[in-house]
Amino acid sequence: MTSALVSVIVPIYNVKDYLKTCLKSINDQTYQNIEVWLVDDGSTDGSGEIADKFAKKNHKKFNVIHKENGGLSDARNAGLKKATGKYITFVDSDDTIHLQFIERIVTRMEATGAQVGVADYIRKVVSSGDEVSADSKVSEDKKTSEDREKSKDVMASAETKGKLKKGSTQLASAREAVKNTYLSRAHGWSFTTWGKIYRRDLFEKLDLTFPKGKIHEDTYTTFKLLYNAEVVAYVNKVLYYYSVRPDSIMTKELDIRHLDAIPATRSACEYFTNAGDLEIASLAVNYHFRYMFYLDYWFRKNKNIKPEELAEFEKEIKKDASVYARSKYLPFKKRVAYRLAAVIKFEPLLSLVKMKT
Repeated sequence: MTSALVSVIVPIYNVKDYLKTCLKSINDQTYQNIEVWLVDDGSTDGSGEIADKFAKKNHKKFNVIHKENGGLSDARNAGLKKATGKYITFVDSDDTIHLQFIERIVTRMEATGAQVGVADYIRKVVSSGDEVSADSKVSEDKKTSEDREKSKDVMASAETKGKLKKGSTQLASAREAVKNTYLSRAHGWSFTTWGKIYRRDLFEKLDLTFPKGKIHEDTYTTFKLLYNAEVVAYVNKVLYYYSVRPDSIMTKELDIRHLDAIPATRSACEYFTNAGDLEIASLAVNYHFRYMFYLDYWFRKNKNIKPEELAEFEKEIKKDASVYARSKYLPFKKRVAYRLAAVIKFEPLLSLVKMKT
């Protein structure tokens, strides 16, 4: 087994009811050459003390950073500054990971030279006291000892036809990885930061950090990491458990803070256009408008959104629509859809905008 050091960064803020389960899932990893950076982002509910106690018992692997509250991005950046591993992964403090999460992905990365490793994930509904219920098939992923004996690595290219077998690994180029994500070719392909392992030197090469104060910080960064990786390895197995909490900002009713995602998705459009990759730029534009129409639809139903806020947002949609309606590299039907979006209501256009090419 490879002995490369893996840095695990866990941003922590007011998650006392879920933190112990998260930390236990990290401590129980079959891959033991890890350093864990627990970044207490100014918690006020005792989460920082829980982190301290856990690190004291497991001092060879776990380290705690206490800092003033600066948000998720700032906490991740604080961990990045301390990380020394060849590889880096981010685990949200209310999530958990399969006990072979690191071993399975890093083994594939070492064998293939991949700079990013991606795993499938499931959503789980959690409540206080670390009680967990999953909305997908979790039982098969509890059979870890069985899996270790029976699973055999199967390497496949991104062009492999047919359904990818469970446990197999798909190798993708940078462009293929981004296309797979925009086109949702497999469930695990996403622009989330979690559920992946990265070569640390990829962050250094791009001089990349997370934008402070944004709630959609993943959307600003992950597409750049995927696009600049020479090889991306996708492991077709559920290895990450993403928690859905009633009190999380991402599960509360959509509010104006979710507009953070718009400049993020727009930045991807500009990034790929400036790179001269017009095929992926077209996919990015499609993703950008789908998300704007999605927000517009739900903002209209949210009585807490002020009329002036909705009007300002719809002006932004129309402004972008008028710009991309003139983009000659986009398919004709999309340009027509965006031109219409600049002057009329948006819901009837969703079927056109959802086109994948």
